Amino acid sequence: MTDNMAEFAVNSEGPAGESIFFGLSEWGLGKAAGELEPKLQQELSRVHDVKDDRLMVLLGSLVIENAVEGLLAAFMPGLAELRDKPDFSFSLKIAVARATRLVPSRVLGAADIIRSIRNEFVHNLEIDSFERIPPKLLSSMAGHLKEFNRTNVAITTTLDQFYHLVVATTMTLYLYAHQVKALDSYVRSGDLGPHLEQFVGRERPA
Repeated sequence: MTDNMAEFAVNSEGPAGESIFFGLSEWGLGKAAGELEPKLQQELSRVHDVKDDRLMVLLGSLVIENAVEGLLAAFMPGLAELRDKPDFSFSLKIAVARATRLVPSRVLGAADIIRSIRNEFVHNLEIDSFERIPPKLLSSMAGHLKEFNRTNVAITTTLDQFYHLVVATTMTLYLYAHQVKALDSYVRSGDLGPHLEQFVGRERPA
């Protein structure tokens, strides 16, 4: 696998107003990156040197599922009660995260494409390489990767494309989860009440 992540600048932005956090704010990101880097590196090391298509997809989808769970855990104290329920699937986790409108939907769309590709490998034993994946899915994967690929780095093989999509989606979910966790902490703090009262009482333009 050709690893050119050093030149791959990740575009994490989403449409303004679509979600509460549609861009990664400058505040706290330096500290967040330092705090998150060890865990992020540990997760991504699971897929870094994988050369088998099926193994890449299975491991990569688990990395993404963990990242989606991390986003949910940032504002759902009761997530542990859901995690062990058999019907709390990867698909449902993405759907719940999307419904909150906390982060750009395109980030979760990338997670959903990775999940869909995983399902192709899991539910059809004849699929043992990306060459057997429906072209529509591969095209969608390439489209999501292009949205992340701020510097238009050339990524040629399908295995590399999947790997880079996993990396970009995971990094973005980790950083947005940091902001969501900060919001959750504020909401549950004693500071919210007085600030909310001031906000509600503020005069609105006619």
